Amino acid sequence: MRLVNRFALCLTAGLCSLGLPPAARAQVQQTSGFEVNRYQPTPAGEGAFWVEHPWYSKTRRLAAGLTLNYAHSPLGSGVITADGTFVTGNPVISDLLTGHFDFAISFANRVNVNVSLPVTFLSSGTDEAIGGVLPPRAGLNDPRFGAMVRVFGEPDESPLSVNLGLQIWAPLQGLGGEGAYTRTDAGVRVLPKVVLAGYGHSVRWSLSGGFLYRGEATLSPEGDIGNTAGSEIQFGVSVQYADKEKGIAVGPEAVLATLVAPNHAFEVNYTSLELLMGAHPDAERKGCPAGDRDRDGTYDPDDNCPDLDAGLKPDPQRPGCPATDRDDDSVVEQPAAVKKSVGAPVKAKAPLAKPQPAAAAKPRPPTP
Repeated sequence: MRLVNRFALCLTAGLCSLGLPPAARAQVQQTSGFEVNRYQPTPAGEGAFWVEHPWYSKTRRLAAGLTLNYAHSPLGSGVITADGTFVTGNPVISDLLTGHFDFAISFANRVNVNVSLPVTFLSSGTDEAIGGVLPPRAGLNDPRFGAMVRVFGEPDESPLSVNLGLQIWAPLQGLGGEGAYTRTDAGVRVLPKVVLAGYGHSVRWSLSGGFLYRGEATLSPEGDIGNTAGSEIQFGVSVQYADKEKGIAVGPEAVLATLVAPNHAFEVNYTSLELLMGAHPDAERKGCPAGDRDRDGTYDPDDNCPDLDAGLKPDPQRPGCPATDRDDDSVVEQPAAVKKSVGAPVKAKAPLAKPQPAAAAKPRPPTP
């Protein structure tokens, strides 16, 4: 009997994803089990669903969301006949519904910190163990903690930006018992990555590459029967048509992964390709109110001082900026922290003295 791990169908926020990873034979004897579900959503607030296109606090500070993905027959079984033909048997896991509670926060317009809490809501499959494996029980999967730092450019404004990221999964298998055998990993997973992203002429694109460190594991103790997990190299690409005025984005995403520990790089049975076609109806938060970081009542797009409260005496020439008179001479100085200038800078001048009426000339009395 041979187990087959295929990420067959993913429904993510109403989107369809067809995964095409072929089966992989286990070549090691570890039987600690691992998380079967392969889909990992992007952090909350992003316009893509699988390949990251980072955002930072210039657009907003906080984001939260729920991503649902459904997999049909993610773990199957079969028999290899004498002539090497693989005959498909009953699936070990026939249905798998997973939810991802995602949260993200950004600051300094350069750092994004995020967390994803995946939960297995529904799982069905065989009643009797196949190769020693049963479907997972409902429960918490390994939580993921991540951070992304912007090194160069603006992902959604510049033609090219460079971003460095790190994701870490905390293993919960020791807390979940037998029900967590195919829901969680036994060890920590670490994924450093580089993300190139940009925007221009209504095209939003991302290209990512990373190395996933993952302990070697199999699902079945029976020799080479079972599916193998281990460290892998991952590549992702996303291209979207994104109309910021209409608030729509649509385009394909693809993720390629190949097992390198144990070393089976780019071998057919140890390489997977997942494809996703996504449509995002709200790429630029269409219909949502604009942000107001300094909370002075002037929204950021119109605020010349988005991080400086306009106060009780706003500057009429610079909306969102305070009018100041530091030396108490009745002359208003322009604030130094401004986002943009309106017209040419004007140097403030001291008020002119009020002109006094000239003394009227008195007629001389006539000479007698």
